[in-house]
Amino acid sequence: MNLGYLLRLGLGIGSLIAWELAAASAGAAPLTTLERLAPDVYVYTGQDGDANAGVVVGDEGVVVIDSSPTPETARRLAQEIKRLTPKPILYVVFTHFHGDHTLSVHELAPTKGIIAHVYTKEYLSAHGAEHLKDYRARLGE
Repeated sequence: MNLGYLLRLGLGIGSLIAWELAAASAGAAPLTTLERLAPDVYVYTGQDGDANAGVVVGDEGVVVIDSSPTPETARRLAQEIKRLTPKPILYVVFTHFHGDHTLSVHELAPTKGIIAHVYTKEYLSAHGAEHLKDYRARLGE
């Protein structure tokens, strides 16, 4: 990855965090489309308190920040990305291990992999099945 791409990724993560804080404090209405925050940086705002996802479009492809809470919302996110660009989803970055950020990554099918802190990997490796069961129970599945 080149420096410009890494800078856009950093801007995307920072913008997503700022957007989440602003939306939470303002009681913003949920969106179901990508909203442009900066050149090549977008936010997909979760509905009803669900996690947000970030999208950064680079020269070679897309990096998604968090996978969206359910397979349905992740599929909608993937559709929005396809409307935005024909470039493939290269990576998904997990900000942490919570299910609303990780458990629907399979719907995004990143071609290069998942980027996460080693503790996220360790937690999901050790407790992922249990975590998925609990998360599905909370969603009523």
